[in-house]
This record gives sequence, structure tokens and C-alpha cells, in this order.
Amino acid sequence: NGSGTITGISVGGLPDGIVDADTLASGVGGKVLQRVSTSSTSTVTTSGSTVSELLNVSITPASTGSKILLLATCSVGVTPTSNAFSAARIYRGNIASGTNILNVKGGSAANSVCHVAFSLSIVDSPNTTSATTYTFAILRNSSNTSSVTTDGDGYTLIALELAS
Repeated sequence: NGSGTITGISVGGLPDGIVDADTLASGVGGKVLQRVSTSSTSTVTTSGSTVSELLNVSITPASTGSKILLLATCSVGVTPTSNAFSAARIYRGNIASGTNILNVKGGSAANSVCHVAFSLSIVDSPNTTSATTYTFAILRNSSNTSSVTTDGDGYTLIALELAS
């Protein structure tokens, strides 16, 4: 009636049997089942074609239908030769034999030291109930970049298992 009240319902609520299990949402996905995280402030520096691991976590999904939400952050200093470009990656597995599931790039075309703050997020579907490792890594993103370093700044990797 526009007044913010519902007409036709008596004090005390709805009659018995009006709302039952069939009318309520059930099995709604997205609930966080578990959380695994790690962080560090150790200095990691990479140069040349090396992809350098920052962190890894292992998570064992409860169901093959579970999704894994990955959140990773780091700040890097990028030293140029003639430009300063870097990248941050998340792998399912390790760097050598895993699958690169996310690659985020940043930097500057200027010939000066550049600082890049990376914030990565991705939802993965590993389709397994076996332990799954995720690796967070940094690298140069240009042959004209000398090196990339965390320089003691903190970095974090979080894995959340979401119910399907």
C-alpha cells in the first residue's frame, strides 16, 4: 500500500505450512570452505629470463566442483636499461611444470626506476580433490629492463575454496 506495511498478514506472522524447505534457497554455492595463506617480506630479485617464485600455497579441495579464489599482492621496484616493465604471475603447480593461469603486466616506458603495485585475483577450477599447489611469481617483462625486486616490501598469496 506504499506505507511500508504488508496487508493481509496477521500479527504473529504467516500461517503454518506457508513457507517450507521447498520455498527456501538451498545448496547456494559460494560459501568459503577453507582458507590457506602465506606472506613474506624477504627480498626477491629477478633478472634475465628468470621467473622468480615469491610464494606458494597448497589447498586440498573438498569437492571436484569447488572453485579456488586466488588473491595475491606485491609491490616491486623495476630497474631499467631503457624501460621498466615487470609482470606478476600465478601458476597452478610450480613455475617449471605448472600452468600459468594469470599474467599481469605493469611498468613504464621511461628510463627511470619504476614502482609497480600488483593486485591479482582469479577464480580457478582445478576439478580435483587432490592437493593443488599455486605459485605466485615475478619476472621482467622487457629485455630492456635490468631487474625486478620486492626490495623487502611485503607480499601475500591467499587461496579460498568456494563451494560450488
